[in-house]
Amino acid sequence: MSVINYKENFVENFEAILASSTGERSIYQKALAHIKTEFDNFEITDDARAKFITSLMAEMTIAFTTKAMEAASDVATKALTLEKELEALELKNQGLRDRLELDKQNLQMQIELTKAQTEAKLAQEQQAAVNEQVKDNRIIKAGMMTGDFMQNVSNGQLSVPSDMYEFFFNIVYEIAKKGGVDIKKVANFNLPKTK
Repeated sequence: MSVINYKENFVENFEAILASSTGERSIYQKALAHIKTEFDNFEITDDARAKFITSLMAEMTIAFTTKAMEAASDVATKALTLEKELEALELKNQGLRDRLELDKQNLQMQIELTKAQTEAKLAQEQQAAVNEQVKDNRIIKAGMMTGDFMQNVSNGQLSVPSDMYEFFFNIVYEIAKKGGVDIKKVANFNLPKTK
């Protein structure tokens, strides 16, 4: 940003405003021309003209100079404050840009954290499912072995103990229960002898 010199800005604007106010096509020049025309129309003496014009010129000069100085002061002050306001706005915008960047980074970190948490939870669930499957496979294997044993004992015309039937049916019941099948648990394991 450029550096504004109040004095230089004031002088430059004062001169421009005063020149514009008293220049060739200004109200000031039109007023003087109108007064001259009216003096000629009424044939006013040179002495009266001189007194009137001197008085009028002094009043107009003071009024134009005062107004030009006020306007130049306002413009110079505005130029100074505008520069500071622009600097403040730039700082504010930079702060907003920085905040936006931090918010974006924070959001990205939250997304990555959520993704990592989701992946960790999925891995835990998968491991739990694998562990449950291994456990179920052991139960199934034990049930099959018990069932095979009971079948072989029965084929040999031997009586299978009721505790063994209870064990077998408890395994089947637990597998069915975990699978969501609602069955009644076997209560009587005494088997009558076959003929």
